[in-house]
Amino acid sequence: MATENQKPKTENPLFHLITFGCKVNQCDTAGMARELTARGWSAAAPGMVPDLVLVNTCTVTARADQQARQTIRRLAREHPGRPLWVTGCYAQRAPAEVAALP
Repeated sequence: MATENQKPKTENPLFHLITFGCKVNQCDTAGMARELTARGWSAAAPGMVPDLVLVNTCTVTARADQQARQTIRRLAREHPGRPLWVTGCYAQRAPAEVAALP
């Protein structure tokens, strides 16, 4: 398994997308994947280190916000130094709260 310091060589940069929430978020995430792929990116296979992690959040409940925060913190630990973009309802509703996360 690759570590952050031993990233496997790939032709294209790799992305990993995580979606919380409704079918609208799922559709938005699919659109992001299509756009990244059209720009030369590839989805990271399990065990591969992504060049970009994107989390599409939901904020329908306080529990949804908590799950998103936990996931963002975990991803920041798992992929130190990698760009971690947060989008979606929670990011729009509480941008300062999201920006304060690692």
